Amino acid sequence: MLLLGNTNYRHAGNTMNTWGNGVQSREEQREMKRMAILRAAAQSFNTIGYHQTNLNDLAKSLGVTKPALYRYIDSKEDILRQCLNLALEQTQEAIEDINSYSLTTERSGRQQLESFFYRFAVMSSDDFGACLILLRGSISDEVFLEQYRTVAKDISTAMEKIVRLGIRDKTIKTKSARLLVAAMLGALNEAVYWHKKENRMSPEELSAKYFDIFVDGFNQDTSFSI
Repeated sequence: MLLLGNTNYRHAGNTMNTWGNGVQSREEQREMKRMAILRAAAQSFNTIGYHQTNLNDLAKSLGVTKPALYRYIDSKEDILRQCLNLALEQTQEAIEDINSYSLTTERSGRQQLESFFYRFAVMSSDDFGACLILLRGSISDEVFLEQYRTVAKDISTAMEKIVRLGIRDKTIKTKSARLLVAAMLGALNEAVYWHKKENRMSPEELSAKYFDIFVDGFNQDTSFSI
């Protein structure tokens, strides 16, 4: 049971205060409680599925009553929508950071691609990132779907730009930046379905292994096993 009085939650890399403990203002306290609900819900969605998750069990896991949840959310679909929007926001922030960084760095295309791929792999394994990959089809709202398509396109565009840099500086060998990027992103998206269940390596380790395979080829590490 995730008792909100003694459990820490994390969002975007920052430790979050527990429900009602150590919060400086009512606004902060409300946001921490909302995030606790979203995090617990995302974990449940990813583990047992959206339709199998119910608000009674979610409230129980958080150590509160079901009516208490409605102070912060409207419905289960509202929770899912908020989880997916968080994932989109985090992904867009990562794209903007990496695009800005690539303009000022002197690192090679290969090094930049490795950093981008690593960050995307970690986000994909996060509760909200995994929720976006697994459940994006559960929302029929055209506004959300357009936002998702835009972010997905931005990811591919940013990665293809880096790969082309690597082709020019001869640190990446491929005839098609688009195909390489599609394969790399497809592999990470697919990993969400099995990685947490297998739990044989961390997201960081998985990212490094995948990157070596795609950029250097299978012959570079014949011992690789998942």
